[in-house]
Amino acid sequence: MIRACRELGIQSVLVYSEADAHSLPVHLADEAICIGPAPARDSYLNIPAIMSAALISGAQAIHPGYGFLAENADFAEVCKEHGLVFIGPPPEILRRFHDKVATRVAMKELGLPVIPGSDGPVKTMAEALRIAEAVGYPVMLKARSGGGGRGMRKVTAPQELQRLWDQASGEAKASFGDPGLYVERCLEAVRHISFERPWELIIVDNGSTDETAAVIREFIRSTRVPAVYLFEPKPGKSTGLNTALRVAQGQILAFTDDDCYPAPDFLSQVWSAFDDPSVGYIGGRIMLHDPADHPMTINESMTPVTYPARSFVCGGCLQGANMAFRRKVLLDIGGFDPLFGPGALFVAEEIDAVGRASAMGWKGEYHPEVVVRHHHGRRAADAVALWKTYAIGIGAYHMKLLLRGHQFLWFARSVYQLRWRYRFTRTTVLWELVGAAKYGYLYVTQTLRGWLGQS
Repeated sequence: MIRACRELGIQSVLVYSEADAHSLPVHLADEAICIGPAPARDSYLNIPAIMSAALISGAQAIHPGYGFLAENADFAEVCKEHGLVFIGPPPEILRRFHDKVATRVAMKELGLPVIPGSDGPVKTMAEALRIAEAVGYPVMLKARSGGGGRGMRKVTAPQELQRLWDQASGEAKASFGDPGLYVERCLEAVRHISFERPWELIIVDNGSTDETAAVIREFIRSTRVPAVYLFEPKPGKSTGLNTALRVAQGQILAFTDDDCYPAPDFLSQVWSAFDDPSVGYIGGRIMLHDPADHPMTINESMTPVTYPARSFVCGGCLQGANMAFRRKVLLDIGGFDPLFGPGALFVAEEIDAVGRASAMGWKGEYHPEVVVRHHHGRRAADAVALWKTYAIGIGAYHMKLLLRGHQFLWFARSVYQLRWRYRFTRTTVLWELVGAAKYGYLYVTQTLRGWLGQS
């Protein structure tokens, strides 16, 4: 949303809790206002605090995001009363569908199919056990209010029901102010990736020392997907990506991480994105798989973007968890730089690769219809270290543009953008300077060693 606002020339105001003070959206928004401490009831569910922030900042509209108050009819009504546009359904529609139990009943009355489960909110443990036995395990406990995955638990056996019931109900109460739950049959193994063209799956094991190899080999043995297992003992993500590049047969290479879940149409959408022969690389949307994870390393923008050939590509425009290249492009640029990527000296291997591809005349695009869901398991406390590491990598990328790519104008643009980022967080800018200095030192020492070796 922040990126879309910026592209449309609209100023953005972000509200955040104390727990998210160092999150990426806080740094990217034109203005950020803290609305309370970490507990959601004191911040993201605090309607007076949110309305105060909106009115004080002079906002004209409110986008509620997902979860929390996104489906709260009272919140939409308050926005309307104060002359603010609520970006979402009108209050009367939210009231009708906010209660998932009432929605199930309405669908059944209209003759629409619903997943087998309870016909109303489940009030006692005995009733929950009875319904679970009737529809068959596993079952899902679901919050009757709200959404976004909060207040949901999968139950595989009767003995788990009491413990998971308390967890789901407590989370629903904390997130939506309503502890009510209902029971549904859990549908498993209903997702698959389908693609009508020939394709292969390459799994790179980047130096694991546990049972990873055995698990992968068992998967390959039992699946009908054409899969290749590669073991790369040298550390660094770029090293692993280059190992895959050496054996890949396809002309389009799509990359994702081991904690990501591609959408069923992932491959067909990637293929369609390369209809234009001048497109050398693309990035896609990265959504949060588990709402309990902190919303970092996520890109949920629905706005398509084109990165012209021979133009400066800034950090964050494309992320390694969902990217694809023409094989020819990666061969032209010599693959991924082993100095970049998790496990190497610097991260930001994807930006370094697309920067070199752009310099060689390849156009890039961001396609929101190419979707993966990320389940990284990080919490708010991990944000500071993550942004520090990423800032160092971006600083190194900018210095590489100058020293190795001789892209003086691009480097100047990256320096100019420091002024904008400095307004939001001095710490991140300082770490970018550290990364630039670190890469500069590395370049100078390597150059001197080369000269001394020649002499």
